[in-house]
Amino acid sequence: MFEIMSECMKIPKILLIALTISFLFVIPFSCQNAQQKPGTQNTILEFTTWDNICYDRAASVWLIKKYVDPTAKFYFVEFGKKIEVGVPFDVPGAELGRLRNFSCFETIIKKYAIDDPVVKKIALIVHDIDVNIWGNKVFTFSDSLDLQFKSQRKEIQDNYLLLDRFANDIDALYLLIQNDKIHVE
Repeated sequence: MFEIMSECMKIPKILLIALTISFLFVIPFSCQNAQQKPGTQNTILEFTTWDNICYDRAASVWLIKKYVDPTAKFYFVEFGKKIEVGVPFDVPGAELGRLRNFSCFETIIKKYAIDDPVVKKIALIVHDIDVNIWGNKVFTFSDSLDLQFKSQRKEIQDNYLLLDRFANDIDALYLLIQNDKIHVE
């Protein structure tokens, strides 16, 4: 079964297995690498974006929770509405958003000086999915990852549950890259 799905979807078999496992077991993601910046102790960062969650937005939430502030809270407003609460992200004009040819994920990496080499490789995938929309994909599995996310988004109406499920997928992707099971260069 995995061979057929992997071949059809152009996802490396090991990635498909890991994502399938993460789909079956939704476990709230941990924030072991996150460290609050000096002067922000006892301050919970709040971030707000539009509720039409895309791959870049979901990956950015994961990145913030893992590397910026494990206690961060996220809010969602109707697509196109003005954001009046929290730090806006991945909306037009936001400091933490798409700038020129960079995804929101890449902008967060730059702003918070995240230097994890695996995160930088994940950034290449996020870029390929969300910024390189019409061009030829750099990674054969980018379209499949995006389609899987869009399928989950249709299935799961609750943004927070969707983000928990997606965090498991990104955690699995992180481990596969870290352990050289898939190559991203």
